[in-house]
Amino acid sequence: KAAIDAERWLSEHGAAEAPRADANRQPVEA
Repeated sequence: KAAIDAERWLSEHGAAEAPRADANRQPVEA
């Protein structure tokens, strides 16, 4: 799920922001 979520996030927000924002979002969603 994490990989799919990351790819979806990249598509929506862009690779530059993904690592930081996804790291902050993941605990909230999971």
